[in-house]
Amino acid sequence: MLELEKVTYTRISIECDWPGCTNRVNSTPGPPDKRRERADMYTIYDLAVRWGWIIDDAPQWETICPYHNREEKK
Repeated sequence: MLELEKVTYTRISIECDWPGCTNRVNSTPGPPDKRRERADMYTIYDLAVRWGWIIDDAPQWETICPYHNREEKK
């Protein structure tokens, strides 16, 4: 007998906001779990900053990968 069961996974990801850029940092998908998701968020954020990403929270969240800089975007 074959049964299909719906399974939901969550994944944290940071994407570059530069137009046309497809760079991103992803976490491993896993079952919904608030503690794991919170831990993944901190881990991905710290990893992105160490790799040179610019993560700006004012006035709205903006993320730019290390291949671009703010002067080029203006």
